[in-house]
Amino acid sequence: MLKITSTNQALNFLAKPLLPIAILAGVVSVTNVTTAASVKNNTLTAATPTAAAAGVLKKGDRGDNVKELQNWLIKAGFYTGTVTGYYGDVTQTAVKNFQQAAGLTADGIFGPATKTKLTSVNSNILVVGSKGEEVKKVQQRLQKLGYSKVQVDGIYGKITEEAVKAFQISKNLPVTGTVNFHTSIALGS
Repeated sequence: MLKITSTNQALNFLAKPLLPIAILAGVVSVTNVTTAASVKNNTLTAATPTAAAAGVLKKGDRGDNVKELQNWLIKAGFYTGTVTGYYGDVTQTAVKNFQQAAGLTADGIFGPATKTKLTSVNSNILVVGSKGEEVKKVQQRLQKLGYSKVQVDGIYGKITEEAVKAFQISKNLPVTGTVNFHTSIALGS
């Protein structure tokens, strides 16, 4: 049995495509691996130190930063896949779609400009419990579009949520009940 006992060894072996199979088969054991690589449930994963340090994520990356990105993309309405922590085709496509909608270069790489824009978009998402002028604007727009049960009071409650869901259905948007990036654009707000 081959034993991997250091982070450097783990990173060198990560490039070998059969390593995960070897770990699962019990041919390789991994111990004392920390920081850039770790083992959970017999699966070796590693962050890409240069990418993580630079704040850049791209196809092939794995880890908690990718999970966080996937959750951000879900919140913004661009990712409907499972949160896996793997930056594969689905995540890359979601990033490209977000970049294109946000007016950024659609290269599928999650860098500083994309992070800034996605953070900004997610801070403007309206959900049940939100209050203020932005909520009033959405309520006014919904009323103007015929969702007359909505009361313009600046409080995002159940009635506003139901109106948003009905609007999302009418526009073939993901039905979340939240005013995310896609819904905001469709409302014209």
